[in-house]
Formats: sequence, C-alpha cells, structure tokens
Amino acid sequence: RPASAYILFQNEVRAKLKEQNPELPQSELLSLIGRRWTSMSQQEKERYTSENIKAKEKYQSAKAAYDAQGVPSDIPVVADIPAPTKKAAVI
Repeated sequence: RPASAYILFQNEVRAKLKEQNPELPQSELLSLIGRRWTSMSQQEKERYTSENIKAKEKYQSAKAAYDAQGVPSDIPVVADIPAPTKKAAVI
C-alpha cells in the first residue's frame, strides 16, 4: 500500500530534524513534524499529495494485474477443520 502524503513528508524531514534536535525524544520529534505539516499551505503539500496520487495509481495497477492472475491451481486447498470444543472449567 502506498504511503500517504503526510508519511512521504515525514520520511523526508525526519532525519534532518533529528540531526538538528538530537536531544528530542521520538514522540516529540513526531509532534514537531505534525505541527509543521499542519502549518503548511495546500500549495506546499501539493508535492507530497501528487507523489501519493502517483503511488496510488501504480499500486492499483499492480494490484489489478496481480488479482487478474487469480489463485494458482497447484496450491492445495486447506479443508475446513472444526474448532475444538471448549470444556467447562471444573471448580
């Protein structure tokens, strides 16, 4: 599954921010990244959004090709095995 626009942004800026703020714990670093993302304009986010759209299209195309192949006939089907019955606890 393709990464969301936010995840693409996060992957790009995380290392740089970690280098600038080595003392920050991971949770605060992610919070800082989230605040930056929230403060960005739609125009600034457009690059990540368009990358996400391209990745989604590629994924959907690959998935459709995979699904069109169907299940290979040489894979054995596992028979339905009934679940074991639970016994009442003895007190």
